[in-house]
Amino acid sequence: MLFRKAGTEDAAAIVRIFEETYTCEERGETSIGWVRGVYPTEKTAQDAIQRDDLFVLEEKGSILGCAIINQ
Repeated sequence: MLFRKAGTEDAAAIVRIFEETYTCEERGETSIGWVRGVYPTEKTAQDAIQRDDLFVLEEKGSILGCAIINQ
């Protein structure tokens, strides 16, 4: 596994992770407080990529997770 800074080429995979997480939240399978269309959004990911504080966990070319780390 590789933990690295995200690039613009990772945005679609990151948004898919957001979508999967929203679905789990809506089904009651997790409770992290994300709300579809509110946070996080594609713009959240794009802004974090531009700030250089969005990271991804990658294995064999697939993005498995992401995190904004800025502190």
